[in-house]
Amino acid sequence: MEIKYVRQEFIDDLEHNFNHYKHLYKKENKTELQKLFDEHSFTTKLTFEKPDLILIGKYDDTDYKNAELLYESLKHLTLVQAADQRLWIYLFHTVFYDFMQYRIGESLETGEFSHTAVLFTGNNNDKIRAKLINYLSRLWWLAYLTQNDGNYDLTKFFASNDFSGKFIPMYSRNFNNNLNLSRGVISGIKEIVDQKLILDTKYKRTRYLFDECNKYFNRLSSRTFLDIYTQEEFKEITINHLVQKFNSVN
Repeated sequence: MEIKYVRQEFIDDLEHNFNHYKHLYKKENKTELQKLFDEHSFTTKLTFEKPDLILIGKYDDTDYKNAELLYESLKHLTLVQAADQRLWIYLFHTVFYDFMQYRIGESLETGEFSHTAVLFTGNNNDKIRAKLINYLSRLWWLAYLTQNDGNYDLTKFFASNDFSGKFIPMYSRNFNNNLNLSRGVISGIKEIVDQKLILDTKYKRTRYLFDECNKYFNRLSSRTFLDIYTQEEFKEITINHLVQKFNSVN
């Protein structure tokens, strides 16, 4: 299946005049919507095999598996291609329209949704955050940042509890470009949770732990070059810091 790019001028028009197009998102207008996007897209040499994403159940249960399925079919994308809003907007509105319907739900029929729910939005100063917002593109980035040589255990752990609340703040900064840091922190927190190394039960919501790691490594990056550390070293630093900080509170 070929991947197309939506033309930028159409994206601009769609974003600024979204109410004019909103009615096309209803299921009965699916064909018209997809035709519109095809007319305002251009072909590429990129192809992929469409995965059968999971379209039933709660997002906490399906996000990690859909991330794996999507990434495995599109892992040949370069980072530049995967950060391009034109690619994801096309796929979300055409090839993966049924996933859009599953993810946004009845709001597509009632019109109670904004352009940010369906577009890969963000200005030139906010492109990192933008690619983490779109419901489809962030699945690819979740898998890229967390999978380890085809092992998706960290992906499942990270996505299973308050995925959205952790993902955007964590990957808008240092974690976005350092895979050793990303995977080391997640594997460290996973070990803490699995081994029950922190006594306070409120930290069963791992967002507290990820928020603290985000703050800690941002402070550390101001005085230390983080690229010198391995994934295992980041894991050890994560465990030592969190256990010391949160167990000393009790």
